[in-house]
Amino acid sequence: YQTVFKLALAANLVFAPYLLAGGSITPEKCLLLLVSSFMIYAAVEVAGSMSSVARAVEASLDRLDNIMDIPSLDENGADLVPENFNIEVKNMSFGYGEKEVLHQISLSVPQGSSCAIVGPSGSGKTTLVGLIARFWDVKEGQITLGGRDVREYDLRALRDAVGIVLQKNVLFSGTVRENLMLPMEIQGGYSKEQMQKKADDALQSVGLADWGDKTPKELSGGMRQRAAFARTVLTGSDLLLLDEPFSALDYLTRLSMREWLLEQWEKEKKTVLFITHDVEEAVFLSSRILVVEQSPITHLRSIEVPAGYPRSREELRRPEILSLKEELIGMLKKEKA
Repeated sequence: YQTVFKLALAANLVFAPYLLAGGSITPEKCLLLLVSSFMIYAAVEVAGSMSSVARAVEASLDRLDNIMDIPSLDENGADLVPENFNIEVKNMSFGYGEKEVLHQISLSVPQGSSCAIVGPSGSGKTTLVGLIARFWDVKEGQITLGGRDVREYDLRALRDAVGIVLQKNVLFSGTVRENLMLPMEIQGGYSKEQMQKKADDALQSVGLADWGDKTPKELSGGMRQRAAFARTVLTGSDLLLLDEPFSALDYLTRLSMREWLLEQWEKEKKTVLFITHDVEEAVFLSSRILVVEQSPITHLRSIEVPAGYPRSREELRRPEILSLKEELIGMLKKEKA
């Protein structure tokens, strides 16, 4: 059955660009169709039986139908750069088809802060982050960045201002250095020597100085994730949206990556909003935690982390931190029940 799905995926890789060329779908929907096709195949590849395959495919196709029903974005906003990176979400609602995921929620993330969103799987956390990056438009309410509605920005200008790191990093063929040079090639204005120098400096900062000439498949999972972070930094983005970036890593690599990310934030003071299921990770990395208390999300409970910066892992053993961790675990258990 995997052969069948491989053939179907190959057909879709041809079919989607054909629809785009004929004007039947927009570039954005073409991209979503291709990404969703890979998601379906990935689910099939890891399924253990035909019944598991059927369930995985059915769920993925339902998700694809919902995505394709979402109206196309108006990409032609003002060609402006955000004056600052304060995020404000005001009475915002959104859903896929008839399924409402977010209902009348409001939140704020001040510029230069590190804020975590904690909640169970499927509660709408990833959707919220996607709306900030304007993968979709809100149905009600608004999201502002730097005091301006995100829909007022030219879509490319907005995306250039936002760096996104996902749970599964995406590094392309070629060398690791070439992967890091890609954002600068897209931006333009750099010589090849300048791009190589900046890429090598970034690799040095993440402990990969000797790995620039290697291919991504020669790197461990943690090393690939560090390379993906370094590439995101080279976009020059002052807002980082991180969706479970460490969950697929082993425990020791996860600890190392947390400490590296915290060190980078303390140096750069970028605005960081990240999603995690890991209570310890949220407490260690953020100054404030937003907790999903119900689904669809109607409210995010805001909890300040009683620890300053610079911060070390020893902070996690303080009585008030241990108490906060237990409180968060209790809230998540209550929601799951």
